[in-house]
Amino acid sequence: MPVTSLRKPSARPPEVAKIKIKIKIKIKIKIKIKIKIKIKIKIKIKSRGLVWGSGYFTLHAP
Repeated sequence: MPVTSLRKPSARPPEVAKIKIKIKIKIKIKIKIKIKIKIKIKIKIKSRGLVWGSGYFTLHAP
C-alpha cells in the first residue's frame, strides 16, 4: 500500500493553505521593500560623500 494513501484527506483545508500563501507573499513584499529602502539610503550616503567634495568625507566615505 502506498504511503500517500495513509494521509488524512482533510489534513489541511484549502482555506488554510490560501491564508498561508497570502501571508508568505505579504512577508516577501515587505522584505523587498526594506531591501530597496536600504539600497536607496546607501546610494544617498555615497552621493553625499562625493558632493561634499573635499576633506574628510571624500576620503572616508562608506
